[in-house]
Amino acid sequence: MQLSALLFSALLAVGALSAPTTETLHKRAVDQATYDDLYRAARLSKAAYQDRCTSPLGLTKVMTIRSILYDTDGFIVKDDAKKEIVVAFRGTSGLADIRIDLRNDLVRWTSPGSEGCSSCTVHEGFQQQWNAVASDVISTVRTLISQNPTYGILVTGHSLGGALSTLATASLAATFPSTPLRGIGFASPRVGNPAFAAFANNLYNDRYKRVTHTADNVPQDLTQAEGYQHVATEYWISADPAGAGNIVRCNGGEDPKCNKSVAKENQGIAGINADHYLYFFNFRDETVPCS
Repeated sequence: MQLSALLFSALLAVGALSAPTTETLHKRAVDQATYDDLYRAARLSKAAYQDRCTSPLGLTKVMTIRSILYDTDGFIVKDDAKKEIVVAFRGTSGLADIRIDLRNDLVRWTSPGSEGCSSCTVHEGFQQQWNAVASDVISTVRTLISQNPTYGILVTGHSLGGALSTLATASLAATFPSTPLRGIGFASPRVGNPAFAAFANNLYNDRYKRVTHTADNVPQDLTQAEGYQHVATEYWISADPAGAGNIVRCNGGEDPKCNKSVAKENQGIAGINADHYLYFFNFRDETVPCS
């Protein structure tokens, strides 16, 4: 009995060492500069939802991203203070977008920059939305880079916009390999299969942040069982308010200790909860300066 008790205690000790704790998780919390950068990107993503936003956050708007056929919306702005060209995509905003969201068959990735990965497949509707505007976006970015050769590129968006930022960041990274580029996507569902995730991660070279919030179900909507896999790297807003100490840099794209540990899988539209909108502020109710 004494030996058994000792063995049981030892097993409990091992379990305690291996189990994730809030304390160990938050040793991976981000610094204030990263928080400020994520907050700025969230505000730019919110501006993409606001109709007739002529000057997002007071920045110079260069292009309105628009496809009537596929209901793709967003903008390109030039931030001279940050020396950055920002490409921002709007999230789901109506029945046309919902129809795109529901086109969730995995099809071959044929966007710009997809060469070299014949086994890559992506969400059909997301690819249709990105491909509808890809050539115009790339052409505009190319012109801006030629005029501002020291500027970098930021791609961002929330929800559906986050999914589009995943594809666009990969395409732009392949198209402009010598330009500093990064992506910050909020509340994005999975976008493609494991081959796409691996190929995109190689293009990103740790320059893509996929931000999730507490128990937001949308990032777990298109499941691994359906053939999808998240790109890296996840940054999880683990508690509110979303201060730097509550934002965790996760391990890769499918960290079981982050959003996946509390969100529900495969809930569809009915599973869109309040956590899906509370990224630093309420995406439904609050606005950001647009002029």
